[in-house]
Amino acid sequence: MALIQEDEGFNWDKYIPREKVLVAEVDNRWQRDFARHEIIKFYDHFEEAQIANRWDAERDCFLDPQGNPMVDPKKVDFNAATAVFPTYQTFYTRRSLERYYEANLYKHLNEVFYASLPKVMDLKKKKEEDVEKLVEEMKKTARKADENQQKTMKIRSRRRQKKLRCQMKLR
Repeated sequence: MALIQEDEGFNWDKYIPREKVLVAEVDNRWQRDFARHEIIKFYDHFEEAQIANRWDAERDCFLDPQGNPMVDPKKVDFNAATAVFPTYQTFYTRRSLERYYEANLYKHLNEVFYASLPKVMDLKKKKEEDVEKLVEEMKKTARKADENQQKTMKIRSRRRQKKLRCQMKLR
């Protein structure tokens, strides 16, 4: 069995400089390693929750001591976690320049991790929908209250005008 490479002897340096290829490989490796490191952090906490038998049937997951859902590290989408991280240079540059950059990055990373818990995500969506419904109801109530207040003000102003007219006629 012979292996034939069609680009054998072709010089790719004209199209992709070697330096850019090396930098891209280093950046991708750094992103994968960083994502892997963050996922490994979950193993200790997850195993602790399993040993303590803190299972929540409603959310279909284990809980940490504070009652927050724990992510099974085996179910985390590694490619999605890797995609959250920027390149090595971008990460360290923005981390030094922006005060809340790292906190926001970890917030996005946690969203990716918790996306592997479907029931938790469904409950969050339901809560968000409930909050949106409550906001809409409050807006409607506020509109009705404003309309009632305006009607009351119109009625009062009409009554005052009638009183003034009557007083003017009596004089």
